[in-house]
Formats: sequence, structure tokens, C-alpha cells
Amino acid sequence: TRAKAILPTVRAGAIGAHFNTLDREAMLAHPALDFVIRSEYEFACKELGAGAPLAQIKGLTWRDELGRIIQNERRPFEQDLDRFAFPARSLVRNTLYTRPDTGAPQTTIVTNRGCPFTCIYCLANQVAGTKNRYRSVANVIAEIQDCVDNFGIRDFLFRSELFTQNKRWATELCEAIRDSNLQIRWA
Repeated sequence: TRAKAILPTVRAGAIGAHFNTLDREAMLAHPALDFVIRSEYEFACKELGAGAPLAQIKGLTWRDELGRIIQNERRPFEQDLDRFAFPARSLVRNTLYTRPDTGAPQTTIVTNRGCPFTCIYCLANQVAGTKNRYRSVANVIAEIQDCVDNFGIRDFLFRSELFTQNKRWATELCEAIRDSNLQIRWA
């Protein structure tokens, strides 16, 4: 609302797990929202940034020029997580994100997404799907290397709904971290 008061042509959007089921309710409750992104948001954000017509962006719920709320087709979960770009850490003050016990810079790396289990207290199925999808070990190592080389980050929090489901993949990743000699700490 404040941004639109200053610059009425600005588009206001939001992402989050609750939009997977409460997208219309959120749009009704917050008239300043122009759109919300349901499900995985990486490609929808890229398309928004490139100026794609809102009607063509899968996974988008948006408000048209008459104020009607339109819910586009759902975007399927991306199966090849290596297609996602690394986060644009150059746009962030990385020193603000630190380990609470040491104060050293820390970042989060998403290693895989999804969970086949249906625990009633967890949103993993809605947010990331029911299939555990893994990034390649080489891709995870490349992101770690980028963090070490370009940002001096050596502490990592691996974000995953179910990191150890694929024992072979988890072992390969651990061995690759060890063999890379990057001297990092991770949890």
C-alpha cells in the first residue's frame, strides 16, 4: 500500500506456501496485491522480470485491469533442479546473515525439494511436491565453490525437506565436499 502511494504504477506481488490454497482469499483481503505466485516461483519471477503477459505465467494468480482475480494454470514442479540459477548473492549484504554461535557469515543452499510422506503437520507436499527431487552433486558443489570464492562464505545451512532419503546421493555429496578441500562447515 505504501509503495503504491508513492508510485501508483508499481506492481505488488507476494510468494509463500499459503498462496497455494489461499491465493484468492489473500488477493481479496489485500487489494494492493497485483499478483501472488503459487508453487515454485523461480521461473514465474524470471518471466515477470522479462515482462511476460500475466495471463501467460503459469502458477500466477493476478488481478486484471477490471479488478477481477484470475488464477492461471498451475506450474508443474521442475524436475531438473540444476536449471535454477544460484541465488544472486551479489545483491545481498551477506555479512548480515551469520551463524548464531560464531558470528561467521552463513548462507542457505537448497539441495533438494519434495517429500513423499504426508505428515499432517507439514507443508512440504504443497510447497515442494510429493517426489524428492535432487540437485546434482556437481551443481551443489559449484554453488558452494561460488560462495567460498566470491563471497568468503564457508558456513552453510543445507535446506531440504528430506536430505537423507537417498543414501547414495547424500553419501556422494558428503564425499564431494570432503574431496573438494573447501574447508567448509555445514548443517
